[in-house]
Amino acid sequence: ASVYSGALRVRTDGVYSGYTTFDSTIRFGAGRLHSVVFSYSGVTAGDSLDVYNNTMASGFPILRLRANGTAGTIKHTFTNGVYCGTGIYVDFTTTGGFYEASVEYSY
Repeated sequence: ASVYSGALRVRTDGVYSGYTTFDSTIRFGAGRLHSVVFSYSGVTAGDSLDVYNNTMASGFPILRLRANGTAGTIKHTFTNGVYCGTGIYVDFTTTGGFYEASVEYSY
């Protein structure tokens, strides 16, 4: 079950979902990353989405998802979630087109 609060979807199991179409901080502070969905169209194969344990695109990405064609959706789920001590930041590297990310996390 889900409860909607503004742009944030709050699941009753304590998992939150953030959605973005641009580089942005999904979570400030410690949390656990559960899954990432990268959807795209009109991009170049090799364009990517990086997820960082940070509040900016700095350091090594926890996860990199690469577009394998001009349109598609890629989902990655972590079995037990990945601990992020600083925050969760999404960084798109694209040559154009449409792209979006949905990130599920908990506190």
